[in-house]
Amino acid sequence: MAGLVLFTGGYIGTTPPPLPQDDRLRGVPALLRSIEHDPWVPKHRVEETAGLLRAAGLEVDVRIDPGDEHIITNEACESATKLLAALAVGG
Repeated sequence: MAGLVLFTGGYIGTTPPPLPQDDRLRGVPALLRSIEHDPWVPKHRVEETAGLLRAAGLEVDVRIDPGDEHIITNEACESATKLLAALAVGG
């Protein structure tokens, strides 16, 4: 089983990366967390990345909390822990 965790993450560069042309990522859980006014990663980039991952077939859980700091919230850590624990037991 595979999973993806992105804390304040998004694709890098001015154009999105190419999507896989097969179903290898279909159903893979992806957790994206960010802060609305993060000084390093703009909200729109996180949202665009979430859209790309959905288009590639991943099951995306995205949450962008209010604020203006470059931080990882307690909620983000708790959600990542739950996802990784579920993957460790096979589901």
